[in-house]
Amino acid sequence: MKPNVGMTDKLIRYAAGVTLISLHLSGTVTGLFGGIILAIAIGLLITGLVRFCPIYHTLGKSTHSDEPRLPGKH
Repeated sequence: MKPNVGMTDKLIRYAAGVTLISLHLSGTVTGLFGGIILAIAIGLLITGLVRFCPIYHTLGKSTHSDEPRLPGKH
């Protein structure tokens, strides 16, 4: 699997995943909707961790840059 999730995308997925899990654990969202939110959150965290998104792959999209960025270089 070639990475197709870039660093900014990864951080956004982590933030969204943690937020959704927090909503579920706090009881803000419950029932079926809470379960769906939890599943989406887990999916976001996993795709951020492995840096591969099957939806991006299906659509032929990528936010991953092939060239690594060095600190201080823009």
